Amino acid sequence: MKKRILQKVTLVSILGTMMISNTVFAAGKLPKGIGRTDVGIRVDGQLQTIPEDMGKAYVDAKTSRTMVPVRFVSEKLGHTVNYIEKGSKYKDGAVVIGSGKNLVLLEINSNKYSISDNNGIRNGSLDVSSQVYDGRTYVPIRFLSETTGYNVDWKNNEVIINRGLEKPDVNPNTTKASEVENNKKEEKINTPKWVKKEDRANKDKFGIEFRRSFQEEFKVDLNNYRVSMGLNPVIESESLNEIAKERVREELNGYVKGIKPDHVSDKNLNENLGENLMRYKGWIEYKGKDFDGWRSSPGHNENMLDENAYEYGYAKGIKDVNGTKYIVSIYVFQ
Repeated sequence: MKKRILQKVTLVSILGTMMISNTVFAAGKLPKGIGRTDVGIRVDGQLQTIPEDMGKAYVDAKTSRTMVPVRFVSEKLGHTVNYIEKGSKYKDGAVVIGSGKNLVLLEINSNKYSISDNNGIRNGSLDVSSQVYDGRTYVPIRFLSETTGYNVDWKNNEVIINRGLEKPDVNPNTTKASEVENNKKEEKINTPKWVKKEDRANKDKFGIEFRRSFQEEFKVDLNNYRVSMGLNPVIESESLNEIAKERVREELNGYVKGIKPDHVSDKNLNENLGENLMRYKGWIEYKGKDFDGWRSSPGHNENMLDENAYEYGYAKGIKDVNGTKYIVSIYVFQ
């Protein structure tokens, strides 16, 4: 009970103190241990240019953490920024990001932080302190982004920030799954949510198991990846999903018989379509193995990042033969 009372008092004090100040701190000295400053920032696929009067990003040489001016990045992520003046509670002041019940507080020149949301208040410490440089407050960009609902990656001297796509609520048996937009829930389809990211096994007449959840997982992985690389998401096509399923049946049949894959469809299903193929066997199915494998293969990766692609189909099939699982994944696009 005492812990609950302390949390409520802390939240009130954060909100109350935040309301009295919107002061910009005076210029500070250059922080020690600065490394590189040639750091690009890309938010939802768009390369950002930080105005000179708002500071610049740099890499802390000691911790390898990328530090960014908090106001510029926070506002680009759609968050408000307020400051708490230095005093008895926070020696050098603090910066508060967010509004309402969702707040992130970082003490300046300190590694201490507090997060307040519907789950209560959580305190912690970073491996690098927030700092003041040239009148701007700098914070670790990964912490800032991930605590406010974004995913963060690093590629080619750029920090890539993008909002994760939600798993939509989709009926596993619906024929209108392609109508569900990325990053949105389709309310008119009143069906159960994906529980533990699984759905019931659905074997066809050939004993091949297909799951709708495989397609949902791949859709999110694929479009998150494309957006992070500055590309538009592609639309899932039910007709291309069916082509992918039939291609899986063709390839699984050959796989079990020991025939090497050659991307040749007996029914010319993949004519005029780009295609990625993966097959492997074992006693379990590895989630995400196909996506990760294709991403690490130059040719397959190029297909997933084709800038002219506008729709795709995907299927993963599993066939159990005497206790060994034969698994084939197909991605087709146009």
